[in-house]
Amino acid sequence: DHSIAIKSALEFIENRVAEDIRPEQVAQVIGFSLPHSRAVFCRVTGKTISQYITSRKLSHAAFELMSTGKPVSDIAMDYGFASHDSFTGHLGELLANRLRVFGGR
Repeated sequence: DHSIAIKSALEFIENRVAEDIRPEQVAQVIGFSLPHSRAVFCRVTGKTISQYITSRKLSHAAFELMSTGKPVSDIAMDYGFASHDSFTGHLGELLANRLRVFGGR
């Protein structure tokens, strides 16, 4: 059972969501090699490490977008997106995926 290791990785990501988090750092937290960490993480969460990090960044950024008056470009930069366009593209993909899930029910 890898649940404790993955829980530690999720906390690591959540506590550093505005930072540049690399899968290698997450693997160190999990305590396995990078390939094994990737496999275990994906098996437990259903997402790759990178997908999970991006989704958490997007969730935090979307909340900030709705709850503050900060410009979109500032929020995008705060969460490590290369540009306003990169951020809005990722956000659009996330929303489209969620709509597909809800629409399929």
